[in-house]
Amino acid sequence: MKKLSTTLLIDAIGSHIHPLMRIVTQCKIEDTVVQPVITLDKSTVVTRLGVFYIIEAAFRLLPDAIIRDRSTKQAYMKGDANSKGTEVTSEVIKAAHFVKAKIKVEYAPEVTPQLALELHCTAYNALASVISCTQKQDKFYTVFCFSENLMKKELLWENIVDLSVHHRFEVETNFAIANRDISALYSKAMQKQLPTNTGGTTQDAVLRPRTRFMSSEYLADSSLSQEISNSAFFSKPERYNYGSGDAADSDAMDVDQPPSNNKQNEVEAAVAAKRKAAAGADEGIELDALNSNPCMMAILNLLDDMVAKFGAEWSAAQPKPGGGMSILPPWMKAMLEKFKDSRSHLNIRLFIVKIVINKPEVFQPYADHWFKPLVSFVIADEIGNADPNAAPGFHYFLRDICLCLLRWEYVPAIAVMEEQRLAVQFVEILMKRCFYPVQRVVASNIAIVRLFVIRWQGALMRAELSKQVPFEYITRENVKSSAKTKVARMIGLQLLDVMLVNNFDIYDLKLDAGINKSKFFDAIMSNLLFGSVSVYKPAALVVGLALNRSRPQALLRAEIEQLARIKINGLFEKDDQIRLFHILDKICTHEPEFVDPFFKKIFNMFRRLRGDAKVLALQLVLLRANDVDKEEMFMLLQPRLNDLLRHKEGDCQVITLRILKALCPMLNYGHITTFVDHLIESFEAHSDEKTREEYYLLLQLMYDNFVELRASIPFRLALLKGLADDCPDISKAMFAFWDAPSRLDAVPLERLKKLVADLYASEVERHWVRYASVLLLKLCERSHTYEGKLLSDLEKAEFKDISIDASYAYRPQAMTPLFSPDSQYGSSDFLSFSASQDVDMAGIFSQSSDSDTSSAVAAARRIAAGGGAFKATQQPVFQQTQSVAPGGGTFDISAASQYGYSQNIQMKTFQAVTFTMGSSASSSATQSADGFKKPGLPARRPVNAVQISATQGDDAMEIDDPLASGGGLPGDSKSVTVWKRFMKTPQGAHNPSYFFARKHLKKMKEDQNLQRERARQRLHQVTLFRKYRQGELPDTAALTPKSFVEPLMALTSRDDIMARLFLSHLFQKICQNRFEEMRGPLQRMLDETPSSSTAFIYWLLRVLYDSFDSEDDAGKAAMWDPLLLGTAALKSINFHMGAMTIEKQILLMQQQKVRPSTAKRKAAGDPPAGAANTLEAWLQLSKIFKSLVDDDVVLSIYTKNLSSLQETKVAMEKEPIG
Repeated sequence: MKKLSTTLLIDAIGSHIHPLMRIVTQCKIEDTVVQPVITLDKSTVVTRLGVFYIIEAAFRLLPDAIIRDRSTKQAYMKGDANSKGTEVTSEVIKAAHFVKAKIKVEYAPEVTPQLALELHCTAYNALASVISCTQKQDKFYTVFCFSENLMKKELLWENIVDLSVHHRFEVETNFAIANRDISALYSKAMQKQLPTNTGGTTQDAVLRPRTRFMSSEYLADSSLSQEISNSAFFSKPERYNYGSGDAADSDAMDVDQPPSNNKQNEVEAAVAAKRKAAAGADEGIELDALNSNPCMMAILNLLDDMVAKFGAEWSAAQPKPGGGMSILPPWMKAMLEKFKDSRSHLNIRLFIVKIVINKPEVFQPYADHWFKPLVSFVIADEIGNADPNAAPGFHYFLRDICLCLLRWEYVPAIAVMEEQRLAVQFVEILMKRCFYPVQRVVASNIAIVRLFVIRWQGALMRAELSKQVPFEYITRENVKSSAKTKVARMIGLQLLDVMLVNNFDIYDLKLDAGINKSKFFDAIMSNLLFGSVSVYKPAALVVGLALNRSRPQALLRAEIEQLARIKINGLFEKDDQIRLFHILDKICTHEPEFVDPFFKKIFNMFRRLRGDAKVLALQLVLLRANDVDKEEMFMLLQPRLNDLLRHKEGDCQVITLRILKALCPMLNYGHITTFVDHLIESFEAHSDEKTREEYYLLLQLMYDNFVELRASIPFRLALLKGLADDCPDISKAMFAFWDAPSRLDAVPLERLKKLVADLYASEVERHWVRYASVLLLKLCERSHTYEGKLLSDLEKAEFKDISIDASYAYRPQAMTPLFSPDSQYGSSDFLSFSASQDVDMAGIFSQSSDSDTSSAVAAARRIAAGGGAFKATQQPVFQQTQSVAPGGGTFDISAASQYGYSQNIQMKTFQAVTFTMGSSASSSATQSADGFKKPGLPARRPVNAVQISATQGDDAMEIDDPLASGGGLPGDSKSVTVWKRFMKTPQGAHNPSYFFARKHLKKMKEDQNLQRERARQRLHQVTLFRKYRQGELPDTAALTPKSFVEPLMALTSRDDIMARLFLSHLFQKICQNRFEEMRGPLQRMLDETPSSSTAFIYWLLRVLYDSFDSEDDAGKAAMWDPLLLGTAALKSINFHMGAMTIEKQILLMQQQKVRPSTAKRKAAGDPPAGAANTLEAWLQLSKIFKSLVDDDVVLSIYTKNLSSLQETKVAMEKEPIG
């Protein structure tokens, strides 16, 4: 029936209405007093089963108006004018009520209890469907679907719930415990922090800072099992929808049937709306034994229907001032009374609780009415485990109840002490049931207990929640199983942590009167010596939290501190390093001052420490570095400091650098000199980015605090190397450091002097040009017009679309000028389309490239005669392989037209452009230019249809296309997923652990490859500063200086050629008419340069070349040592720039006839002058041209300027020819 179209469904019901109603009337008993009890055989039961199934489907799928007019008046009453249209409805309601209430009916022996139960449930479902479809008053829902009449023996729940089943709920299943819901509830509880629920005074709030809960990592299994648990045990529950796919299929069938008239249109619309509502009402639920009851979905649909119809009326009925409702709706009152009745069968009470769990939002306004019965039900311990011989556990049904209570956010009333005591008993029950051998289950149980303690904190304090249960856990000993002992100790310590974080005292004389105080503290301290790290770490956290919470009680704190120090001193004597430092680290998490008396012992152990123990010890020092005497701390650290800086062991170097940063402000220059050389030596070429970042931060701090270090060449050089660091974050921070006004002047000339004089060193010569350019450009950022508009006059400019011949890449005629008026495809006649046109272009561009294309172009011109424009920002030829359909989800690109997407025409002649008609473009990459698919390439499928292989080999998992099986897109009401809630984990080769192990190894390899790829790409990183989207107009009016400076800064910081050209030009502009001030620094550069950087030497030679145009006070140009110029040019392969510079100097020397300035020479005596220096210049020039293999120039230089002997000239002339 669900797959029938609307017309066929109505006709089917109408043609069979009389036989159906005859069977229905037989179910009804007119006189229940006189009529004897009727015995039903199996065939009668089966017949009635089928009838009620049909009735339930008809009333579920068809609207009330169609039932009333078409099925009742026309078909059943045969057009009787006196018919009200309710005859079928009333008969069905009476008959279904009699059947589901089992009135005056007995069953033959061949009718099994299961078959009778199915008949009652089917009758109830049919009755619920009729009531929901036809009734508008909530009294009908209450009377027929939720109430019982014990006087007439009209029972409801006993007839629709299987009372013979003994429910056992498992603790560990593959269903999800709604871990995401727990995390969301925890986050919500932390954000609220209700002041009325603190349970403490204002003074306590000041003395007790907010602390974090203990991490659940101590309850985690191995990384592999933890990953499995996250994917199976704690994953989102999978859902199943009843019949929604069928309803959707029937909708799809109706689309193909054209309506005959307007009235038929209205009928189709009404049926479609009803079917969609029915499909939407079938919200997925978890199919356990209780939810598998046939009536569960009908009851849940009834609740949704009643909320939609009467929800506003219920909300207006006497709401309580603090939230909630004071009066229950009649149907809920009947359900609650049945649940509270002690005579009700356990299965009935479980069924009612399951209804509440499935629809917590419906019952939330009435949480104050349900709180006491639900909590009492749990406390009564009537819910059984799967294993009857095992102790009561935290099974999944109990977890569902807990999550329901947490979602309600109900807090026991302060004025009602009974509720508060119930809350305490409830939490104690949960604590006792936390134990389970599997640790991931324990972690979930602890998380739920933590949420209840946070939510009910004030009530639990007032009702005197004691620490008896945690005390029993931490003292538990299991001789047969040490693993169970470990789990029990972990649970007890976790529970203590939960209570202490929520402001419970470590020991309260009133609440914990039943626990011996000395035994309690001894039990906590004894866990510090437990063999497992999963126990002594939490124990140390509890000790630290106890010290923190006992601050207002000095005597109690002193007692706890003394016990803890005894244990710590014992560990020092045993030299148990790992345990010792783990315990100190965890205690200091909540009480950092505890470690202060042990620092001398810790530093004495440093030479013996290795690995994790050394890292933990350094973390303790770092933790207290800002709070203790820093000079004393440095004196303790100094004998071991150089070793710590030198040895690359874990994070020791990083932590040591952080310690020095914390101590640096209180040290003097003498302290710094003891380690600064080792510091620079150890970290200037360190391979780890995090370590280098801490290193440069320390150097910056030392530079600002110690003026004496600024004159140190190694120290300054170390800071300069940070400007060229490979890590972008480090180089950015170093640029910001040097750009500060206290280090570089804001005046361009003064900054340039500083760059040339102080920020140059031969060791960083190859980076100097780049970072000098950036630091000069940084001055632009300080201008008030840096982000101001440059072309504000263009804001009112009008942009027009122009026609562009896009066929330039594939011109059919040879030697045809581009965009020429005579061109066959000139811009004036080129094909242009409007963006809103939707025309069929099939066949226009189907001509081959070697054929006459004039007819195709003429046809295109005729079609596009209406005009339009073609934007210069063309659409890309390459399209995404997958796109988004209009209704969401994914779709096949090759079939995009069925979603209303435009067709794309690709031309063989004009292959460079894809013209798009319509609102969007989408092209399949598997299509050829003529629109047909290329042979051998498969058609594209939607993403949902792709078979996803989770692993290689035989264990590959495939995900089929839900569309192929009649389902819908993810999240749609038509989706059907496989149910796996109670499926056991497979063993052997098919265990998911194998899959996750392979996945973990594959991920590790991918991460390593990714790191290598990122390091490689960082060297070739390109930053996109401006991007225009398709059809976007140029934003020239919004251009600012920043739009040009930022790309230029990025380019000069990465490209030597651009940096040297830019810096040369900028140097000339800044030093114009003031070059005399730069002669000294430039001479030092020329003297010290190793000539290893081509870019730097080019810039230097260019600057020296430009310096010849400036004159000093005597009107003479500067002269430079030709030997240095030639040597620099030859070593850096700057032949041309070197030749130009030396040639210009020779010309000036010949004109001025002056003695040039020279550099210091190693040889003793005065430097050569006059003619001798001119000869040196000619000699260096000849070497440069010889390197260029220009023999004619070399011969000319020697014969005319260098050689005075005739024999030498002859030899030089014959040398080139051998």
